[in-house]
Amino acid sequence: MFKKVLSLIIIISAVTSLIFLFFPTDIFIYLFAKEENSIDNIIECAHGVDRSGSIYYIRKEKDQSYLISVDSLGRQSYKKNISKIVMENCIFDTIFVDQDKNLYLTVYELVPNTLQITQVGIYAFRDDGSFIKQIFKYNLQHNYDSKFRLISAMSDDNKNVYFGFLNNNRVDIFTYEKGSDDTAKKSNEYSLDGTSGKINAFYVLPSEDVILSLEGGTLLKKSKDLGDTSYNFNTNPKIIIDQFWFAGSQFYCRDAVSGNIYLSSNLNFDLTIATRGSKVISDKENITFKQLNPVTVGSAGNVMGIYSDGKTNRIFLGGFAFLPEIGKTDTSSRSDLMMWFLLIGIIAGIIIISLLLWDFYCNFLNMRLSILLRQSLLVTMVIFIALYVLTNSIIIPKSKEMIGNLYLTEQVKASQMLIAAFKGFINNSGTNELNLIKSADFFDQFQKNLSASLNAVNNEEALSSQEISRIDFNTSHISVLVKNGGQYVVAASNDRYEGGFPVSLMGYGRYMEDGLEKAEKNEISSFNVMLQSGKELCLLLPTGLNYSGFPVVLSMSTGLDVLDNDISNMSKIVVNFMRFIGLVLVLLVIFVEYITVYNVRKLKNAVDKIAEGDYGRIIDIHSGDEVEELSKSIQVLSVNILNVTNSLNKLNASYHRFVPQRFLEILGETHIENVGKGSQAQKENVVMMFLRFRFYQV
Repeated sequence: MFKKVLSLIIIISAVTSLIFLFFPTDIFIYLFAKEENSIDNIIECAHGVDRSGSIYYIRKEKDQSYLISVDSLGRQSYKKNISKIVMENCIFDTIFVDQDKNLYLTVYELVPNTLQITQVGIYAFRDDGSFIKQIFKYNLQHNYDSKFRLISAMSDDNKNVYFGFLNNNRVDIFTYEKGSDDTAKKSNEYSLDGTSGKINAFYVLPSEDVILSLEGGTLLKKSKDLGDTSYNFNTNPKIIIDQFWFAGSQFYCRDAVSGNIYLSSNLNFDLTIATRGSKVISDKENITFKQLNPVTVGSAGNVMGIYSDGKTNRIFLGGFAFLPEIGKTDTSSRSDLMMWFLLIGIIAGIIIISLLLWDFYCNFLNMRLSILLRQSLLVTMVIFIALYVLTNSIIIPKSKEMIGNLYLTEQVKASQMLIAAFKGFINNSGTNELNLIKSADFFDQFQKNLSASLNAVNNEEALSSQEISRIDFNTSHISVLVKNGGQYVVAASNDRYEGGFPVSLMGYGRYMEDGLEKAEKNEISSFNVMLQSGKELCLLLPTGLNYSGFPVVLSMSTGLDVLDNDISNMSKIVVNFMRFIGLVLVLLVIFVEYITVYNVRKLKNAVDKIAEGDYGRIIDIHSGDEVEELSKSIQVLSVNILNVTNSLNKLNASYHRFVPQRFLEILGETHIENVGKGSQAQKENVVMMFLRFRFYQV
C-alpha cells in the first residue's frame, strides 16, 4: 500500500512539473499575474468619461490593445480587444464621449520604431464597447512634435459630432452624423496664415468655430461669422492651455502650469475659473486638484482625475465642488471567476492524467518498470528542471542585467555628447547660467533637422560614432528641465512640451521626483516607463549648468525596442542552447543507462541458463563496474555448483552397488538419502525377504 501511495505522489509531481515546464507563460503567469485592474495603467492611455460617470480607457498588453470600461464605483464593466480594428503600430490620443454615450477614439499610426506619423484616424464605438465604424482616416507624413494633436478636441449636439484636423497651414472642420453609415464630411476650413506661436491644442465648437491654444497663453477663436477673437490671460503670461472638453452649451480647458480648469460659454468666449489647481480634494492627505493627472471632464460637467504617488494610482470621480475617491484597484468578478475556473480545470486535469498513469502502472505493468525506462524518466525530469531553474533564475536575469547596463551606458554616452553639443551651442561665454533663448533655438534646430544642429556645433561625427549608433535621436524625447517657483518645468524640448510646462504633468513626470533630487546632487538616474508609444528608458543627467540657483537637468527618453530585441534574441539563444545541452545530457545518460541495462540483461540470461542446469557457463561481461564483479561471483558460484553436482552424481552412482534400485522402488523412493527408520512397504514378500535376510544375518 505504501508503495502505491508513494508512486501516486511521484506521478502527480512529475505531471505537475511537466505542465509547469511547458506552459509557464500561457497558464501560470496568466493565473497568478495581476491583470485587468481597472485603474492600473489608466494614466498612460487615452481616456474619457460619460455623463453617468463611467470611465473608458485604452490599455496595451504586449501587442494587443483593449478598450476597457469602469463604472462610477470603480468596477470593471468590460474589456474589448480592439487590436484588429485599429491601425498597427499606433498610439492612442483621446476618447470623446458624446451626449448619447458613443465613444470616439483618436488614433495615430507611426512608422515602426520611429515617431513619424503616417496616418490619423477616428474610430466610433457604442458605450458597450461594440465597434461602429472608422469615421475618419487621413494618410500623411508628419513629425511627432508640438503639433502632435493633429485632431482637435471634439464637441457634439443632438445630431452631429464636430472635430478639426490640422492640415499643414489650415484647420479643416469635419462633421459626422451620429449613427450614420457615412464617414465624417468636411464642412469648413480656417487658414492659419498670420497665426504666431506653436499650437498646443485646439477645439471645435458645435457652431464649427475653432479655438486655438497658442504659445504664450493666448486663446484664438476663429469664426466663420465673426472672424478672429483672442483671449489673453493677463494675470499670468505663462499659462499653457493643453486640453479642451465639451459639456453641453459650454466648454472647459486646463492650464497645465497652475492646474486651473476654466469654463466658457460657446457663445461669449469669456473664461471663468471652474476650479483652481490649489483646491484641496483630500483634506487628510492634502491632495490638490493640480496633482491629478490625467484629468477628464465629461459631457455633463462631471470630472475624473487620477492621483499617483509613484506606487499606487487612485481614481477620483465627481464634480468640481465634490470629488470623492472611488477606489484604487478593481478586479472584475468575471475575471476572478474565470481565473478560478481555469485553475480548477488545470488541477483536475493533473489529477485525471496522474490517476490514469498510476492505474496503468499498478494494474497493467504490475508496478514494474524497466530500469532503463525508470532511470531515463527520472534523469530527464531532473535535468530539464535543473536547466529550467538555472536558465530562468540565473542565466537570463544576469544576461538581461548585463545587456541593460550596456544599453544604459550607451544612452549615458549619447546624452553626455548631447549635453556637450547643447552647452557649446548656447555659448554662455564661460558662465554656467542657462541661456533660455539659446536653449529654445537649439531645440528648434534639433527638431527640424538633427544633422543641421549637429553640424552647427561640429559634433556630428561624435554623435554618430559606432559606440552609440543604436541611440536614435530622431525618436528620442529630449527636454532641458529647470526649477522655477518650487517645481521643475520644461525650459526647452524637442518634444510636444513648450517652455514652462510642468514636469509633473509630462507623460512620465510622476516618476521623475527621485531622479531630479539625485540630479541636484550631481547624480545620474534612470527608470523605465510605459508610454502610449511603448516602453522607454528615461535618463536624468545634471548638465553642469545653473538656473536661478538650481542645477539644470537633461531628460532623455529613448524607446526600448532595441534593448527588448537584444534581450529577446539573447533569451532565445540561451533557451535553445539549454535545450540542446539538456537533450545531449539526456541522450548521454540514456546511452550509459543502456550499457548498464544491457550488461544486467546479459547477466540475467546467464543466470537463467545456469538455473536450467548449464553449470560452468562463461559469463562474458567487462563493464568495469559492480555488474562485472557480480558476474564473476555468479560464474564462481556456477562452477562450484557444477563441482558439487558432479560429486553427487558420482555418489549416486556408487550407492547402487550396495542398495539395489529395485529396493528403492519398492519403498517408493528415488534416492537412498530419503530412506529412514520409518520407511516400510506393505507387501508380504518384502517382509519375508527382509526376515529371511535378517535371519541369514543372524
